[in-house]
Amino acid sequence: MNRQNIFIVIVASILLSFLHCPLFEIFFDDKEIFKYTGLVMLKGGVPYRDFFDHKPPLIYVLNYFGLLMGTWGLWVIDSLLVLSASLFFLHRCIQYKVRIPWILPVLFNLLLRNHAVSVGIGMTREYTAIFLLFLFCIILSKNEKRFLWMGLLTALIFFMQQDQVLIAIPFILYTFFISLPEKRFIKQALMFTGGFVLISVIILGYFAYNQSLNYFWKDAFLFNFQWYNKHYPVFTNLKAIRNRLHDTAYEMPFYMSFVTAAFTLVYYSRKRILLLTCIIMLIASFTAALVSGKMVDGLNVSYYFLPLSTSIPIVLFALFNDNEGLRLNEKKPQLIFSAMVFIMPLLSMFQYATNLLNEKEAFYKPSAVYQYLQKQQLKDYDLYVAFNSNNDYLYNEFSILAPSKWIYHFFWVWFDKWDADRSIFRSIINELQLHKTKYILDSSDGDIIFKDPEIYNEWKHFLIAHYEKIELPGIQTRNSILWKHKD
Repeated sequence: MNRQNIFIVIVASILLSFLHCPLFEIFFDDKEIFKYTGLVMLKGGVPYRDFFDHKPPLIYVLNYFGLLMGTWGLWVIDSLLVLSASLFFLHRCIQYKVRIPWILPVLFNLLLRNHAVSVGIGMTREYTAIFLLFLFCIILSKNEKRFLWMGLLTALIFFMQQDQVLIAIPFILYTFFISLPEKRFIKQALMFTGGFVLISVIILGYFAYNQSLNYFWKDAFLFNFQWYNKHYPVFTNLKAIRNRLHDTAYEMPFYMSFVTAAFTLVYYSRKRILLLTCIIMLIASFTAALVSGKMVDGLNVSYYFLPLSTSIPIVLFALFNDNEGLRLNEKKPQLIFSAMVFIMPLLSMFQYATNLLNEKEAFYKPSAVYQYLQKQQLKDYDLYVAFNSNNDYLYNEFSILAPSKWIYHFFWVWFDKWDADRSIFRSIINELQLHKTKYILDSSDGDIIFKDPEIYNEWKHFLIAHYEKIELPGIQTRNSILWKHKD
């Protein structure tokens, strides 16, 4: 590979990654929960058995290894993954004679690191986007073992975020049924299956060894099918997605790549099936937004767009290799088209970078609650954060375990039939009493409305009976009240 291209990609990737290093990391409650799951594993706990979350297990494993490496551990792992994928993509761009080979790998980094979508590092869809780019580069390989690697990467995607496999399927089908000679199908299918099974056996074996397969099955799979599949009219969903996309730097790159690809497919394409596969992958990148309905509900889930950070550069890769009519296979048109695609992501990045130091003020440290708890020498089970996952960062700050596996409570606010017999809620109270938890940071009087009012009444009765409010100077964290156990 040309040294200049390598240098540009390495510098761009490292600089963009540095915007989200621990010095400038963006706070987001999901990421704090993932960090906490790594902490639980570090202290000998097992996912799903010792904490509840409904993501597949690889995000917890990643955070576990990040904690093992120290404060910068996760960032180092993350940055190396992104850089490796970028260089692999650069190699393919050079191999397939993209005129300006560094442009697409840099675009991948620019989109992946967009703060309004990625919310820093550590979201599951960031890693599936990386794995998807690896998968695409492997598919372009002529190596005999590529199908084994395809199986491995598909399994990694599945066990990082299940629905993202739908984005990979178009290319897997293309590879097997279009680009593969018929006589080799069975052999390559076995290699692909072997790669997928290898990862699956390791993960399932871990849970079987820890007698947690049932927890894994119920929480990581059944839960999502039962609770995270709201059905809205297609037009309502598409309108919500369009409005949310409009608020991000992804809008112009998406529309330019989609419209140009569709136009090329109809009028100019010499490789119609490959380009059609790329377009299907681009559309499939919206799967999570369409299935969950969360954007219709008004929730801030712009990170659902992260797969576009891979699918947009892949579509452009196909265009730059198959567009004599619009001359996008030539250097100057590629440069002009790429400049137009880069405008919004670049402006967004520069705006974020220039305001970085001003926005760095910590989410929690000025709060009276944090300052008070910092002086208490907390141990495992001494603190419970109730009804506001934004405060779950406290477990990570003090490296302590929660007294209950239930650290995420919005289900009692979102779902009418959640915990209908109140068994989960009462198990929380039992755990608090069992561990004699000293402090409870309660947000039940915040901006939430319980679907079952009796949950709120029973919770307040428990607090008043066993705890007393601590009056603290200044503004308490997120309208939350700190309670101390009555000695």
